[in-house]
Amino acid sequence: MAASSNQSNDVLYPMQTPLSRADLFKLKGGLTLFLIGLAVPILLLLEMRYVVAGGYVAPQVTQWPAIAATVAMLLSGLFTVAGSKSAKKANRPGIVRSYNWAILFALIAIILIGIPAFNGVLDPVSHYGETFIPTMGTIDVYLFFTWIGMLATRSRVKRLGNKIENYWGVYATNIVLWFMFVCWVVTWVQLYYL
Repeated sequence: MAASSNQSNDVLYPMQTPLSRADLFKLKGGLTLFLIGLAVPILLLLEMRYVVAGGYVAPQVTQWPAIAATVAMLLSGLFTVAGSKSAKKANRPGIVRSYNWAILFALIAIILIGIPAFNGVLDPVSHYGETFIPTMGTIDVYLFFTWIGMLATRSRVKRLGNKIENYWGVYATNIVLWFMFVCWVVTWVQLYYL
């Protein structure tokens, strides 16, 4: 759904057109395929850990950034849920307010996930390091792109104001963030405990 124009040559964005049930079905199907595609590299990296390092967990890996990142991502997810609830009521200021907090906590999570991956404590050519660093880096990159999507959603809601006809972008961003939260928790448990 690219931008189009109406009779008065105004540019219309996807949020400015009402969605039919068929449109929603297509969007949900596309999002599902997108998320499955995102899961494949993460699953392969997690499997590779057992091939390369077995169940070994390096003793120098600290827990506090991972725990703090989990809390930050959980808070970010709760704020995107609040944004989705505001979208159901067409409360644009509520969406923007919720997404401001969600964006802040997601940025904190990105930084916290990057600390153990890139602080130099692990030897990148050790069996554990060569799986830990790419896996954490992949999660961090995925979360960074999710953060960009959150910024885009918030700015589009602010810019379009009363011209919004559907809030699919708000709902989709919420779904992607929770998907990333699940990926992060699985990765954290697998890299730090199993």
